[in-house]
Amino acid sequence: MNENGTWRIWPPLFLAFVLQTSVLARLEIAGAHLDLPLLVVLCVALVLGWREGLLCGLVTGMTTAYLVAKNPGALAFSVLMTGAVVGLTTRASWRENPFAPPLLAALGTLFCDAIVLVMTPTDFSISWWLHHTPVRMLTNAVFIWPVLRVLSRWLNPPSKLRFG
Repeated sequence: MNENGTWRIWPPLFLAFVLQTSVLARLEIAGAHLDLPLLVVLCVALVLGWREGLLCGLVTGMTTAYLVAKNPGALAFSVLMTGAVVGLTTRASWRENPFAPPLLAALGTLFCDAIVLVMTPTDFSISWWLHHTPVRMLTNAVFIWPVLRVLSRWLNPPSKLRFG
């Protein structure tokens, strides 16, 4: 793990949960909510790699499960696996291709929601999932850019201060 920057994961994740449970709880786009903690996990995985993505996914999944109080194992496992799988992509791929972050956000959301659906088939109907997941995929794909921009600067600050 990146020992120098691992602590930098937690303040944005805490802020994401505060915003998710206050401001974004009221914001609904075509029946789905923006999942800011999942976006933070995806960005951490893209910027720092699969280990940090897995760790951030575990903490995010457990915290989300605690806040929602529904299907704790499925939520924790789905976000954990999403952070690890997205973290396996090379850092160069998303920096060189401008379509890679939105595509990874959409695929990560699909992967996360598919795991939850498979692990808890009685809690979500297929029709609900088919309506809800594409909207979440599109929303997360659009909003990954500002989150990634802020987090890439926060997680990898410049090594030298430049004056002048």
